[in-house]
Amino acid sequence: MAIIFPEGTQDFPARVANWYQTHYTARTSLTGRDTTLMTLNVTPRSTASRLLVFCHVGLNVGGTTCGLRVTVNGNSVTPLVGDASSNRGRYSAVQGNSSGSWVQSMGMTALYHPNTTSNQVIRCNVGSHDGRSFYVNRSGSGGDSINIDEATTACVLTVLELEE
Repeated sequence: MAIIFPEGTQDFPARVANWYQTHYTARTSLTGRDTTLMTLNVTPRSTASRLLVFCHVGLNVGGTTCGLRVTVNGNSVTPLVGDASSNRGRYSAVQGNSSGSWVQSMGMTALYHPNTTSNQVIRCNVGSHDGRSFYVNRSGSGGDSINIDEATTACVLTVLELEE
């Protein structure tokens, strides 16, 4: 499979050399600022390989703000998180919800060049800005009906290794 990027956006015609995927399907309530939901171990075949990282989570933040952080080997790495100065937090995506109990989707996609053939531990972490509880893959009400507002979701972390 070949991937051709639009002119001017990336000079890297590529094919998918390998792919990795994991899921988090538990319906749960979490508390904290930086909790790991999913982990993948990726060993690039060459130093020229790029990793195309997709992370999607379903959260109900119930009156607080939550962040999604994708890390590599325990570090926040640009472009997987925002570049920040001073003491600002570095996240892949952030969402807030002051009312309602519905599940909201949050995700990110980024192309990362590790420039190594060493194992890369890629983690998808979530957390609230103030340590309050939030819900993963379920609504805040936790109801059990056919209504879409009480639907359950799945979190997915996928990495495609791209080679020239």
